Amino acid sequence: MASLMAGVSKVDITPPAGIFLSGFSARKKPAHKVHDRLYARILLFSNGDIDKTLVIICADLCAISRNITERLRKIIKREVGIPEENIMVNVSHTHWAPELDISPESSDINLRKEWIDLLYKKIADGVDNCFRNKKEVKIGFGKGMVESIAYNRRVKLSDGSVLPAWRLGKKKEMVVGPAGPVDPELRVLYLTDKKDNPFAVLFNYSCHPTVGGLDPYDNVPSYEFSASYPGYAVKLIESKIPEITAIFAQGCGGNIDPLINKQSFKEAERIGNILGMETIKVIEKTRTFQIDFPSLRKRKKEIPLVLREEFFDKRMEIEDEERLRKLKMENASEEEIIPLENRILVRELVKEKGLKRFVNSEVQVFEINNILIFGLPCEPFVEIGLEIKNKVRNKDVIVLGYCNDCFSYFPTPKAFREGGYEVEVSLIDEESVRRLKEAISGLLREFEG
Repeated sequence: MASLMAGVSKVDITPPAGIFLSGFSARKKPAHKVHDRLYARILLFSNGDIDKTLVIICADLCAISRNITERLRKIIKREVGIPEENIMVNVSHTHWAPELDISPESSDINLRKEWIDLLYKKIADGVDNCFRNKKEVKIGFGKGMVESIAYNRRVKLSDGSVLPAWRLGKKKEMVVGPAGPVDPELRVLYLTDKKDNPFAVLFNYSCHPTVGGLDPYDNVPSYEFSASYPGYAVKLIESKIPEITAIFAQGCGGNIDPLINKQSFKEAERIGNILGMETIKVIEKTRTFQIDFPSLRKRKKEIPLVLREEFFDKRMEIEDEERLRKLKMENASEEEIIPLENRILVRELVKEKGLKRFVNSEVQVFEINNILIFGLPCEPFVEIGLEIKNKVRNKDVIVLGYCNDCFSYFPTPKAFREGGYEVEVSLIDEESVRRLKEAISGLLREFEG
């Protein structure tokens, strides 16, 4: 009788010092040390048929491009035999992780290329290890609540405008309230062996990992590698349940920040410990079940997107730079200057990363019997994840953002009407959001039908 099998693996992907970090544009120097190690954690599901085997890779990285995901999939296909469309890559979005995209001007180009080549090899070896050492497992799904660590950073003002919390300044007295919800729900996939011994846990929560160290000299986020709060959550779970491999899977946290968003690793540890303890509580009350003749399905939908014209138009670039110079000479307000500076910064990133205006992205779904795992691209707003969860009635569902292709925010149509930081810097426009949501709706109908 065929039963559900699973494999789990953890590989150290910590880069050497000297590679530039991703996440905060204020940093102008490469990382000089490791605060805590970075890992890629791999969870594999199988019924014994390699063509039906599903792989979820969760890495302590800030972002991942589709080019890197596709190359990683090809290497895994070549080395292990698992089909490319059966592989999902989720990144935690820690802001203390290395920059993956390489431009010819990168001063760390050779060091970064060597590390990325090693990254591919280590993850592929980890997947191979999972498949070779897979075992029959029992599986359970659970939920918890963590209400004290996250908030919606988009703030609505009395004039109807929306600003990020860090840009309020003198407008604090105009605050009406948050411009959107949070998702305090923790969703957990818990696996045991046939004798009910803990084997693995995948825990899913939606919140930016933007809390960590501060550089005392430059007064910017520290030049160190760290997994931020997800790393502390994993560490706590594995210390309390030594037999288990814990895997953090980032949700839809595009507009969600830590409630106390100060640069302190102690705060990252505090947040991580709260999340880790709630995960342990969910594990303790979650029953696992053996699945005979498991149904493993997957679907990947390609979506053509057109990126916003203003980030590619040379004339608009010149006009913005000229306008910014004038505003600064006139001592204009930050309210006028900052959106322009953000647009100019995004253009620089577009050039550095070699992005094209016409791109393909993807939405992915895995099904393990009655459990759906959605993998969404970019940085989805929390409302996107909540909408999916609310629409799935007959199955358990986990919604992951930051999957396979992370190059832009993924706002809601409402956010485009409101404006604000995420909309200012989003590479995708409202039409692209409509296409992505249409693809998600189609997959929901297919798997819920």
